[in-house]
Amino acid sequence: MTFYIKRKSDILKFYLNIIIVLLVLMFMVGCTKTDVDKSTIEFYILERENHEELFIKRDVPVFTDRDIKKYNWETHEITFTDEFNQGLNIDQSKDSLIDGGSVLLDVYYPSKFEIYVDDIKIYGGVFKPGVYISYCPDVAVISDIENGILIDSRYGNIDMRDNDILYKALEKNDLLK
Repeated sequence: MTFYIKRKSDILKFYLNIIIVLLVLMFMVGCTKTDVDKSTIEFYILERENHEELFIKRDVPVFTDRDIKKYNWETHEITFTDEFNQGLNIDQSKDSLIDGGSVLLDVYYPSKFEIYVDDIKIYGGVFKPGVYISYCPDVAVISDIENGILIDSRYGNIDMRDNDILYKALEKNDLLK
């Protein structure tokens, strides 16, 4: 089969069709499942400023979905990636049982936390109080476990951790185990 181009307009149409096909192929390759399809999950710390009652949210999250290796939905245990754990600066002089909080995250009671999915606040809570604190707040409480944290529920009848938005985001990011 012989291909003949008779006019300049045919040549331009031919090259234009090739460019269009190449652009379509580039977009098809670029539109595979990527981070764009994932949700952003961020854990922020809220701390008191100058021992006042007002808690201020840190500008940068303490960890994000990229730092999570797996999330056990039944127990709400979060296991961090090896890279995240290796980058932690753990103060060996602290004891989360005595001091409360999280030695792993270098955050101590009465600091609070908030969980966001795609910039929407899902829920918040506190870090575990030390043994000398007789008051146990009726909220979600973070404590350390090996290679991660546990978010325990102290809500009584309502468990704020069981949130559909958070579950779908963890599922979308393939973090549920």
